[in-house]
Amino acid sequence: MFADRGHIKIYRKRSVSSEPLYVTLAVTEEDRRDVLGIFNISTEKRNRME
Repeated sequence: MFADRGHIKIYRKRSVSSEPLYVTLAVTEEDRRDVLGIFNISTEKRNRME
């Protein structure tokens, strides 16, 4: 399983912010890649979970 993060620009409430986009991948025994999930967890949501 692999996880990676990149930042993308998101337009919300008349402003643009750079937020992380997380991607998780798995490689099967047949060397096939499957996307397990793509997540956009903003800072506000992450702080609420802690």
